Parts: sequence; C-alpha cells; structure tokens
Amino acid sequence: MPILLIAVTLLVDIADFVELFWRSPRDPTWETRWRTLDPTESSWLAYMASAPNWVGTLTDPDEIELAKGFMRQEKRRRIYIDLLVASPLAITAALLVLAGALPVGGVGVILGAFAVFRPLEVFRRERQIKKTYEKTKATYQAITTSEPAPTV
Repeated sequence: MPILLIAVTLLVDIADFVELFWRSPRDPTWETRWRTLDPTESSWLAYMASAPNWVGTLTDPDEIELAKGFMRQEKRRRIYIDLLVASPLAITAALLVLAGALPVGGVGVILGAFAVFRPLEVFRRERQIKKTYEKTKATYQAITTSEPAPTV
C-alpha cells in the first residue's frame, strides 16, 4: 500500500509537470512585459492573481494576461518544489521500504510530513506576496501624499 501511495504521488507530480511545461509553454513576451511594470503595479497584480476571487474583478485584457502569467509562474514554482522535495523523498522512502530499512508505517509519516509542508509553503508564499503588496502600496501612498499640490 505505501508503494502505491508513493507511485500515485509521483504520477501526480509527473502529470503536473507535463501539463505545465509541455502543454502550456512559456509566453516569451510575458516576462518582458512583467519586468517593465512599476513595482506598485506588479505587486498589485501578483496580489490579485494570488486571490482567485479577485482575479475576476480585472477588466483590462493586458492586466488579465499578466495576472494569468503570474499564476503560471507560481504553479511552476510549486511544481519545482514538488519535484525537488517530494519526488526524491518518496523514491528514497520506497527504496528504504523495499530494502527493509524503513518500516511500512514510516512511509505514511514521510508522506504526511510533505502533506503538511506543501500547504504551509503555499500559505507562506501568499503571505509574502500580500506583505510585498502592502509595503509597496504604503510606499506609493507616502510618496504621492508628500508631493506638493500643483499650483494653478
């Protein structure tokens, strides 16, 4: 049974990898457009893209495309974490179980640790995006309110 759980975990990771990298290729213009945005706008779009209920409020097609591109980048980032952390961990656990060095229950503990780690990493990243947005917004407001009013 643990070997089956490990196999399913690896198959899901591989399916995500194939879906993300072969079926939805990178948009070469997205990164160029993203880098030309000022920090306030890019942090705002990142914040909007990280909250699914906010993405529906975007109306500008260019902003929608940039937000979708950011979401694709975040998915790629999560797949990298899965492939770099979960896959070697699962393979090592499977090999240790097959060699008899790890009890079968140990696999459940290892997969359970990853099942706790991944949502915590997603939560940490979303908090980081929100904090960056709030910091950039505060800086922008401080700059715009400290400027003298135009004289007529």
